Amino acid sequence: MNYPLTVTFHNTRRSIRVEEEVAEFAERLDKFHDRIQSCEVVIDKPHRQHNKGNEFHVRILLSVPGQKLVVSSPTPKHGDHTSLHTAMRDAFEAAQRKLRSHRQKPRDRRLKAAAKENGGSEGGFVPAPA
Repeated sequence: MNYPLTVTFHNTRRSIRVEEEVAEFAERLDKFHDRIQSCEVVIDKPHRQHNKGNEFHVRILLSVPGQKLVVSSPTPKHGDHTSLHTAMRDAFEAAQRKLRSHRQKPRDRRLKAAAKENGGSEGGFVPAPA
């Protein structure tokens, strides 16, 4: 990982074990986008829900060339976010999807431009040269 990683805790205690786990998740993001400039992770325990349990909220701010991407832990699909690990996993999965999407957009624009130059449709299919 060649970029700075910052972990901030709100309404919960700082944990070195959690920081190490965040670093492991952040390492995996390099596979999806090799030009990440910085990563900030905010771990929050916003409400004290006595009937549901205390849910965690994880927000990730990624800096890539020319843009900042913000990802929050989505609505839980795998149960609830009373487990910090589950909330972090869901947030980093969402970050991976966002990085893939961000990386794909310039490629899509190049394909559309090439299609227009070749007189093809904007649909993205570029016929092979004969």
